[in-house]
Amino acid sequence: MKTLAHFAALLCFFFLALAFAPAHAASFGRATAGTIASGGLRADFKRGSRFVLSEKAMMDGMCAYLDGNGGGSGYQLVRWALYRDNHGVPGDRVAETDQLAVSAGDGARWLCASSAIAPLDPGTYWIMIHTGNNAGVARYFYDGPANWYGNFDEYADGPTDAFGAGGTGDGTISTYVEYRTLSEIHVAGTTTVGPVVSGPMSAGFKRGSSFELTEKADLQSMSIYVDGLGGGTGPQLLTVGIYDDLNGEPAALVSKGWALTGTSPAGRKGRWVTAAPTAFEFDDPQFVTLMPGRYWIVIQSGSPGGVYRYYMSGQGNWRGNASPGDIPPPFFGKANAGDGTISAFILYTPSQAEHKIIGVTTPGTIPSGGLKADFIRGSLFGHDLFFNQPTEVTSLWAYLDGNGGAKGSQKVRLALYEQPLDQNDRINLKVVSDEVTIAAGTPPGWVRFPVPYKRLFDYEHGIMILTSGPGGVVRNYSTSNPDWYGLATDYAQGPPGTLFFEPEAELPHPVLQQGNVTISAYAEYLVLPY
Repeated sequence: MKTLAHFAALLCFFFLALAFAPAHAASFGRATAGTIASGGLRADFKRGSRFVLSEKAMMDGMCAYLDGNGGGSGYQLVRWALYRDNHGVPGDRVAETDQLAVSAGDGARWLCASSAIAPLDPGTYWIMIHTGNNAGVARYFYDGPANWYGNFDEYADGPTDAFGAGGTGDGTISTYVEYRTLSEIHVAGTTTVGPVVSGPMSAGFKRGSSFELTEKADLQSMSIYVDGLGGGTGPQLLTVGIYDDLNGEPAALVSKGWALTGTSPAGRKGRWVTAAPTAFEFDDPQFVTLMPGRYWIVIQSGSPGGVYRYYMSGQGNWRGNASPGDIPPPFFGKANAGDGTISAFILYTPSQAEHKIIGVTTPGTIPSGGLKADFIRGSLFGHDLFFNQPTEVTSLWAYLDGNGGAKGSQKVRLALYEQPLDQNDRINLKVVSDEVTIAAGTPPGWVRFPVPYKRLFDYEHGIMILTSGPGGVVRNYSTSNPDWYGLATDYAQGPPGTLFFEPEAELPHPVLQQGNVTISAYAEYLVLPY
């Protein structure tokens, strides 16, 4: 479980962020260094200049030309804030950046900080530099026509939602907004802020809305619109998750991210907050590629409860349930339906990942008997993996029906196993699917089993079918090739971590039985081009 200490460590990383040169071709503001240095910047104050954005954009950071020669010692914290223009003066806040430190003696250079991914319409905006304590360290640079406005604003609680009354000053500050155009980044989900505001988000609950993805996508970020007006106090933990879809319901978690960038403290008005995607099995940021299809953007709210609220519009596109802890679980679970589409979206770039298959995609002609309860059975499949590129399993499939003869229904999971390169006497569990219920009388067909995305390695993979009780409802189909292995195991305990082909005297364990067919099952995976 993540803790507040974890968050503090991450924020310290932002404080110590290094300077970097402008990284985006698209920006608006002033990207040339002014010739006049300001005095050392006072604490608890914001000041900036007005600029025009001429196109729709996805903002993701702000920059200013600064040095640390204001005369003070130590370091001074700074952040940027963007405000809409209101008849020639700053109005409502649009976004703010993470903070970083300017140290005494730092030479003049461009400093940039990331913000939440915020949709921007064409128009006029004010880019503000907000400074904290240890006054007099940082300086900005300016010159040119009078284009300056500023006011007092305590740093500790972030830039105010409404700019407030202020005063004018000299010159145009060297500061700009970095953004990506809609021609270079793609969007899926809802970028408009819905008019309906939720109640306070309780701790240990998740809720989300679906969206359609029409192409393979390299996931870049996940954004949600929240405020801190739920009435609670403290920094409530939020996680954003992406679940894939099974028959119109959220199923398996494929990506998650901590909503750090731009998170609203208690009492603040609504804003976009953004999370970087992380593959389910890792805590460090990883590339995540999504296949075309339907997905769910889900907000998991942690403790303390009651701080944040989300925004939504429309009807009939909401699912939620209790979810203990701070991290969305690998499977969504039985969902409650509700109204509204949550204001949330992803950014992605079209992916060049290559779609691949492990296993047998042709339905076999040999049906099994009704599958017994508490048993795992399957086949091994060899394939060529790209060892110099990462791979990502995205779903498992099996050809099944409900004509085993028993009444009612039977629960089924699929499991993907890997065989280590140096051990041919065993296979190790890689990923377990979501549970699927097959009703008696279900006609033969391919059944998809959602899985949390995982990386693949090694040469041989086993796709195994695990069945619950009562047995005898489900049948699988096979070909006549002799490649079948099975073992009695407790469904409630999940698939074993290791399955053995041979006995070992030193470590007694159950050994897989062998059969003379190959099941019709396969795994989809992507070869990622990075």
